[in-house]
Amino acid sequence: MSVSDATRGAQSHTQSDGSSKKKRKAANHEELSNALTQSLLFSEVIEKASIRLSKAIGEDLNEKHMQLCERVRKDHYTYYNSTS
Repeated sequence: MSVSDATRGAQSHTQSDGSSKKKRKAANHEELSNALTQSLLFSEVIEKASIRLSKAIGEDLNEKHMQLCERVRKDHYTYYNSTS
């Protein structure tokens, strides 16, 4: 085997190692991209759910407040009518 044959074999091995590294790097980038995309989708779902929950809590509190005010009015009316 000549020196040039040995050099070509080493270059071929180095090129295949470089190619493998590039493939692994590309696969890692694709996995990272997919993970980031999923994270963004999850964050949008969580944000929308949070908004709906806040709205539901606000509506529930508003309803409770209205019921309490109505009860106070009735009790107030009943108290003043019974003392007259």
